[in-house]
Amino acid sequence: MLTRGRDYAETVARFRWDIPRRYNIGVDAVDRHADGTGRTALTVVEASGSVTRASFDRLKALSNALANVFVAHGAAPGRGPEAGDRVAILLS
Repeated sequence: MLTRGRDYAETVARFRWDIPRRYNIGVDAVDRHADGTGRTALTVVEASGSVTRASFDRLKALSNALANVFVAHGAAPGRGPEAGDRVAILLS
């Protein structure tokens, strides 16, 4: 939760994440918007000027495909508070 401080340093010092114990950011950021309409989720403009767009539907399909790769390599999907493996990818 972000609460206003007297200045930037105090605001940063007060900041706390308020994330539920079981949370999937992919659902909030992509899946809930993937409704079959092909709505643009991401636009990439290269230095050359070429433009690539990806829809929420496409990102959801790619995310699901990647999850299936993880399962095929032994990651266990989970249901319930303590089940399943956690996988995270951090890009620069």
